[in-house]
Amino acid sequence: HTGQKLSIHNTDNGIQRPDEEQIGRLPPGSYIIFDNQYRGIVEDMLGSGQFGTVHRFCDISTNPPTRLALKSLTANIEKADEDNSTNKNYHKKAEKLERMLCEEAGINFAVGTHPNLVSMRRVLAPLPGIITNFSHVLVLSDLVQGQTLDSIVGVSQDQKNGRVRTNCLFEGVLYTANDALTVGKRIASLVAQLYLGI
Repeated sequence: HTGQKLSIHNTDNGIQRPDEEQIGRLPPGSYIIFDNQYRGIVEDMLGSGQFGTVHRFCDISTNPPTRLALKSLTANIEKADEDNSTNKNYHKKAEKLERMLCEEAGINFAVGTHPNLVSMRRVLAPLPGIITNFSHVLVLSDLVQGQTLDSIVGVSQDQKNGRVRTNCLFEGVLYTANDALTVGKRIASLVAQLYLGI
């Protein structure tokens, strides 16, 4: 693999971190460095929402390399500007989202690994004394291949007043059946799998 390094700078506690505008924006080909070692390469972005951004990640610390999902803080956090109040709001929101990401990771670690669940594999956190090139917690979990739940249900997105709206169309494969009983069984099966998984 060839990759590009994220731009980094030193902070007063000795941690090397990327520039703030790179939070949630890990360009394809970016190396992730943790504890002064190359951990892997960001391959592409899979999606981004209000909470997090998910990338396809090649973990080169395993032999053979493993494809994982890498979740970072969302790229949608309003960028800090030179105004202190905006800067404080930016960091406060980033801190809140990071805490939520850590709570999610804690729940996943408590559940453990299971072949029927998306399992947490590693949390990379920029801690004092650890040389890294990212500024917020990154979570690595299993990468699920196949369709998204949105595509199975049939979801479209549009923008209104600068906000992304999600509309459930009920036109996905989950709902394409000749009778309501079949659709009901599919939905009941999906709910049961989610319930049993939890």
